[in-house]
Formats: sequence, structure tokens, C-alpha cells
Amino acid sequence: MLISPNLHIDEEWKGFQVTEREKFTILHCTFFAASPVKLRVWKKRANLFDQDGIKYRVCEVYNIMFFPFWTYYYPENGYCCFTLAFEGLRKECTQFKFIEDLKDVDKLYKLSERGGFYSEMITRNKTDVYHITVKFA
Repeated sequence: MLISPNLHIDEEWKGFQVTEREKFTILHCTFFAASPVKLRVWKKRANLFDQDGIKYRVCEVYNIMFFPFWTYYYPENGYCCFTLAFEGLRKECTQFKFIEDLKDVDKLYKLSERGGFYSEMITRNKTDVYHITVKFA
């Protein structure tokens, strides 16, 4: 004889369903520098933008610090490497670019910063992991 358990599902959870796994877009960045340099990323100003202008936020950084801290590089080989993890791109995205917009930080924070990092347009691949060269604006 089978007994059916009397289950009660909380109203809050009835409409909940997982539709997609958590995903990220990973940029392994190379920045060319001939001499020692200090670098950092501004969390609220470093974003990816797809071909339709949709914005994706940076979630995590590796081998570089978020503002207000600096990472000091002493490149022996002429370049510095760091990794940025962004929110996952939507299915319809075919290409995107990385832009760190620092236009008004000098006025807002009374800091003298050179332009932020940027990349050329990047064509999307199946893995969403990329090796790119970044430059200062």
C-alpha cells in the first residue's frame, strides 16, 4: 500500500523555478606597461556593453584591486595581467566591449585619474572566456 505524504508548499515558493545556471563572462586582460605602474578597477564604472547597449556589471576581480586600493605591477616582460568576471551575457548577445568610464571622477572624488580601461569590440564565443588586450582611454 502506497501512502501519499501530505505536503504543504509555502505560497512564496510556488512560482519559483530555476531557469538558468549562474553564469559569468570572464576577461583575462593584458595591459602593456614598460615601467612600474599602479592599476585598479572602479567596480561601479567597469562594465561590458553588448551590441544593443545592454550593460553587464563586473562581479569579481583577480590580480587587481577595486577602488580605492591600488595594485602595483613591476613588469619584467612589458605587460601586466589580471582577470575580470562579469555578469553572464544574454543569449542574443553576439559581440560586446569592455569600458571603464572615468569621465567625471575628478569632479566627484577630487582625484586625478587617467582615462579608464577599454577594449575593442569582442566577438562572442561559446565559452564566454576571453583573452584580451586592454588600453587606457
